[in-house]
Amino acid sequence: MSEKIASDLAAQTTVWAVYPDENRLTVVAPGVPPKRLTMADMLDGGDGLPGFSVPVKDLFPTAK
Repeated sequence: MSEKIASDLAAQTTVWAVYPDENRLTVVAPGVPPKRLTMADMLDGGDGLPGFSVPVKDLFPTAK
């Protein structure tokens, strides 16, 4: 885990770690295991952005 993500978790912040070169997204939240999302999943805003959701595949338009 990067130092930045660890710092954000210590501040009780949820992190969306996006790796565009790998078409990969991981949600890292305080007190729960990281969740790797697939192209078939929906990314939601959780408690921090209620009502927000987007298909993960829309975040990687050039993915095959």
